[in-house]
Amino acid sequence: MIKSELATFFEAFPNGSIWSTGAGLGSDIVALGQYGGCQVNLNEMEQRLERAGYKRVAQSLREIGFPTALDLCAGYSGRALDLGPWLRDAEINHDQNLRLEYLAGFTLNDQLNNPIYRTLISYRRFPNGLFTGSPQVREALTKLMVPQPGIRERRVGG
Repeated sequence: MIKSELATFFEAFPNGSIWSTGAGLGSDIVALGQYGGCQVNLNEMEQRLERAGYKRVAQSLREIGFPTALDLCAGYSGRALDLGPWLRDAEINHDQNLRLEYLAGFTLNDQLNNPIYRTLISYRRFPNGLFTGSPQVREALTKLMVPQPGIRERRVGG
């Protein structure tokens, strides 16, 4: 089911990205769709979160397990470019085929979140062009994105 959901999402938002909401397996994922390209300046994001006007945002992020902007960005889990091989045979959901709406009620794959996430993350690679900033902060993010024990990533680094 998740393959169909992601393939359908990427058909609508080819420049979209998938993000993990937590630091471990079994966390939820967020699909972030936009029509144009997107760039995240890591240095700028860190500086903004240190400003007084963003104090409540920074506190809220800390409360849910993201002490820094880099920790938040380390949740990056992939784009269509990364996941294309995995999604190649996925069925697209559309108005004439509401299979996802039907299957959602059965909670299929409910106990498979860890293996599914392991597979998804195995396609991830550092998203050149998405994250900008100093070489030092990009390197720090690359290190944070190293897979957790038990997750073998196919492509790490730029």
